[in-house]
Amino acid sequence: MKKAVWIYSINAHGNASAFVGGLGFGLGAKKYQEQLKADLLPEIDLQFISYDIASNEVPEADLIIYTHLSEKYLNDGITKKGISLPFQDVYMGNMKDIKEAITSYFANNK
Repeated sequence: MKKAVWIYSINAHGNASAFVGGLGFGLGAKKYQEQLKADLLPEIDLQFISYDIASNEVPEADLIIYTHLSEKYLNDGITKKGISLPFQDVYMGNMKDIKEAITSYFANNK
């Protein structure tokens, strides 16, 4: 099983949710997250995290996912190991394109 981590929110210096990636606002974030996780199983284990930019740590995962709006806050170690999704797809809950981006990454990076 492959492991994917989605940076759902970014914290600045320990302050909670300084920036939220907009995941499924219209659909209810928790419901949206659970549906996406279920749709990717059993091939991909997806976790949603809040990332503290002061840590400079790279999350342990085969793939790190974030929106293009979050990208400017992330270090090169994360962006080289990840994919950036269009904020519009995330905000609108475009599950088809989001799932396609994730599964395509793994198909092309075996």
